[in-house]
Amino acid sequence: MIDPPLAITLLVCLLATAIGFVLLTRALRKRTAAVAAAQAELAAAGQEIATLRRQCAEFPSVQRQAARVPELEARAAQVDEVGGKAEWANGWLEATCDEIEHLATKRLPALVNAEARGHRGVVVPGPLADDFQDLPVEKHHQAVLDLCREAVAITRERIGGSARSALREVLGEAQTYMVRCQNEILETIERAPEGAEQLQWLFDFDHLVTRAVHAVQRVLILSGSWPGVQRDDCTMSDVISSARGRIEAPARVVYTHEATTGEAWVEGRVVEAVTVALTELLANASAYTQGKVDVQVQQVQTGYCIVVDDSGLGMNHYQREAAAKVLDRHEILDVTSLPNALSLGFMVISRLAGDYGFQVDVSGTSAFGGVRAVLRIPRELLGQGPAATEEESVQQRAAASPV
Repeated sequence: MIDPPLAITLLVCLLATAIGFVLLTRALRKRTAAVAAAQAELAAAGQEIATLRRQCAEFPSVQRQAARVPELEARAAQVDEVGGKAEWANGWLEATCDEIEHLATKRLPALVNAEARGHRGVVVPGPLADDFQDLPVEKHHQAVLDLCREAVAITRERIGGSARSALREVLGEAQTYMVRCQNEILETIERAPEGAEQLQWLFDFDHLVTRAVHAVQRVLILSGSWPGVQRDDCTMSDVISSARGRIEAPARVVYTHEATTGEAWVEGRVVEAVTVALTELLANASAYTQGKVDVQVQQVQTGYCIVVDDSGLGMNHYQREAAAKVLDRHEILDVTSLPNALSLGFMVISRLAGDYGFQVDVSGTSAFGGVRAVLRIPRELLGQGPAATEEESVQQRAAASPV
């Protein structure tokens, strides 16, 4: 039998032990949980440390890549620039193709129409874009146009030269026969008795042959030949009479002879040239008026002037400018692009004036409202007459001097 106090003591000890065990168990559990948490934190820290180690290992690579950022940016800028240039090049290529198409479809056809076909008022267009004016492409295009112009000019000159040569040969022969025919007519007239019925017919026939000779002459002159007739010194009056006899209506030409001017001599070398030119002026004047054509010879400081006044409708401003241009050109006839036959007269005058040194002006207005044409013969082209002595020669030159 256990003593009660001892039992109580033992019970208390057991209770204390149980309480201590419980407390110890709880403490161990807390400690285990803390250790587990610490282990988890340690594991997480280990992962972070591993991550940091990896990042530290990769840091030099990152630095190197960071160092390449300016290079990569520069390359990106270059790529952008190349892309811009490529876009510009594509645009320039398209514009160039458009210019080439414009050259082939517009500029060259216009050049052919203007230069080869002789169409009036045709303007050869320039490049489509003004930016091409100073570029090598436009210079090359212009070189192509210039070569085409040169090719047309060379071809035309070769063809024209051959044609003019053939014209001179054929018409020169025809002129020879016509002049022989004229001589035969004149001899027949001289042998015919006065009052013979055939005289008027011979005169009319001679007039027709004379006009035919003049028609041949004008083409010969325009093809680069000389008038084909060499004459002695003649007076102004003889020149006017000869020119009047070569037009269709000679009776309508009125010339009042004055000894002071009508007896002035023209050098034989230029007599036929002046006569042909005056014939063209008289033909124009009589063709455009139904009235009289007045002819005067006036002495001026530089020589003599043959003045032709008609009473026609005259010429407007543009016609006067066109006539002045033709008279200033002194060109040989381009048989590959013959002008209207009505405009050949001024071309004949222009050729003769350029070759022989006299001047013709048709810009004036006559007192009758028509055209005033002036043919000026300088002192250098005045003659002395067929049988002038030394004294007569001095008198002729004195008479030709300005008063």
